[in-house]
Amino acid sequence: MQGASVVEKLRAQSKKGLQRIAGKIAGVLGMRVEGTFTKGEYIEFTGRISEGAGDIPFVFVLHTGTQLSKEFVDAFNFALKKENARAVIFTLGKPVEWAEKYENIEIYAGEKIDRFFETHEELQMEAGEQYAGLEMQVPTAKVVPQKPGSGLPSIDVLEKHMKSGMKLFERKEYEKAIQIFDEALQLKPNYDRAIIMKARAYAAMGDMDTAIEIFRKATATQPDSYELWYEFADLLHALEKYDDELECYARALEINKRFDKAWNNMGIVYFLKEKYDDARYCFERAIKIKPDNPEYINNLATVLKKQGNLEEAIKHYQRALEILPDYMEVLLNMGMTYMEMKRHEDAYLAFAKYLEKNEVDAPVWHLAGVSAMNAGDYNRAIECFERALKIRPDFREAKEGLREAKRKLTQKGDKHRIQMKKEDTIIGGGKIEGVVEEAERKANIVDIEVKEETEHIEKPVVKNEVTEASAGSADTAAPKGLAALVSALARNVETREETGSGKLSADEHIKIRTLIDEGNLNEAYKMLENKSELNENPAFSLTAGIVYAGMGKYTEALAFFDAVLSKQKNSIEAMMGKELCAFYLKNYSMSVELLETIAQKYPDNLSLKLKKCLALYSLQDYSACLKELKESGKHLMYSDLYWYMMANVEAKLGNMESASKCFENARKINARLKMPALDAKQGT
Repeated sequence: MQGASVVEKLRAQSKKGLQRIAGKIAGVLGMRVEGTFTKGEYIEFTGRISEGAGDIPFVFVLHTGTQLSKEFVDAFNFALKKENARAVIFTLGKPVEWAEKYENIEIYAGEKIDRFFETHEELQMEAGEQYAGLEMQVPTAKVVPQKPGSGLPSIDVLEKHMKSGMKLFERKEYEKAIQIFDEALQLKPNYDRAIIMKARAYAAMGDMDTAIEIFRKATATQPDSYELWYEFADLLHALEKYDDELECYARALEINKRFDKAWNNMGIVYFLKEKYDDARYCFERAIKIKPDNPEYINNLATVLKKQGNLEEAIKHYQRALEILPDYMEVLLNMGMTYMEMKRHEDAYLAFAKYLEKNEVDAPVWHLAGVSAMNAGDYNRAIECFERALKIRPDFREAKEGLREAKRKLTQKGDKHRIQMKKEDTIIGGGKIEGVVEEAERKANIVDIEVKEETEHIEKPVVKNEVTEASAGSADTAAPKGLAALVSALARNVETREETGSGKLSADEHIKIRTLIDEGNLNEAYKMLENKSELNENPAFSLTAGIVYAGMGKYTEALAFFDAVLSKQKNSIEAMMGKELCAFYLKNYSMSVELLETIAQKYPDNLSLKLKKCLALYSLQDYSACLKELKESGKHLMYSDLYWYMMANVEAKLGNMESASKCFENARKINARLKMPALDAKQGT
């Protein structure tokens, strides 16, 4: 066997000889063996190895077969991660293209085994026959210094780099994070986890082109990494490059046909492209892999609804609620489906269950009111419309619904009263618990239809979040442009305020609110002018503040909102009114202060974050505004409005190149967005 490769020599050995050689290799690696195990093609040594100042679990495997199984290595790598362990695998089979993708495993094959033997005198044997006579010698505490380019970097070193990089990423220090991820990639060039985070960091900075190029190169050199294809697809989804996204998911599924998240996300893309048969097939495949995943079941139900199969959709929504009783989006979808089926009482009950835990959702109060009115329960409909208007006084559809419900109540009387006793009307037993905040829903739900005329809501398809440092989507339905944000953001913040009873009669108060609903602010103002106790009753003061603010009398309105806050210091509705007045009175410092207070109640509300940025922008505190925008970038990076604001701020700071990039990113997300050319002197 003179001149044969090391692998050829090893293949010629007996099983017993290979066990001895494997023990020798384990010793050379510096391993303290604690156990051995042989099964089929695998000879395994378990123990520990010294790394830095401590020891870590370590496994050495000699694979004697002709083809190393990727499924085995994937499962092995997963187990190693759980134990924070590392491993080395020597395979006598063919070299594999995916050998470099594992951060915890170093795989040796072919010439790489030859080089390893050449660099360790203990293993240098010229004749294959001599290997069979090797005695098993395992040092008890030996650490052999690695030569450059040989062996694995310490898992502790890799993990230290990744943890450091992730902390910087979370603090929005993206450039520093990229440097750390690059250092990890120098230690392990095809480290997919570092590649993914590096691409995300560039995307977070607005450099989408670089992020895409990183994924293109990585998938070209590691075409068998389904994780890379999946993450690449996620980035393309944010840019609405749906055809390219589908291709990436297809590549991921070629490698791992049981990748349920890829099936689900592929279904979402087909759903958005209105290819419902394809979407249904994908969701069914995802459910076949994970039959108890309520998100996948909800998605399938939504497709069935789109295809007109309403009864089957209801069955699937019920199944999702059996698995996850506090799945609020399913209750909304179920309510909308019942409305389409003309089962108005069931629709109302579904919305009512949702509103038990989400009392500040004005559009859903409106839907509940419509359902109750169609069911003939006019008193309950009036209650719902009034709750919607309490949250959003300018909600035109709710105003119209309230007038219609009152008219029908006067003409027909209360035709029917919906029974609220049975819990099993909706889900077949069990009480709905848990709260899903609106900001969280916006970050996770893809298909939200809000028609300008009807406030129709559909919340079906839930997209899987990416595995780390996931960036959510923002509310892109807001007006485009900085000045247009003011009134819109005041409406978008969800609040609930219980108004007390005072000296003003209920009839007078209702009449004033009706005048507000009808847009007759002059008449409402006249009624208020004749009242002397404007600041005594918080409910009356709040109504007065709304009227005066609506008429542009911001100084007077501010006094009314202050009167409310003097008695109800935690009144969010009064704070919002006061903040709006402060902004229009150009008291931007007060506006910022109030927004920070409100944000303590609603820390994840993206509208509040943008409104604060606008106030800082108006203060010409561009540095603080930029900092605030960057801190919100994780949640807003895929919003054209976010990049539009970033561009304006960067331009004001004289960072014209960065401003241009931000404008370009906004265009990538919304190609219809028209933006002015940047002027270096004016900033915008």
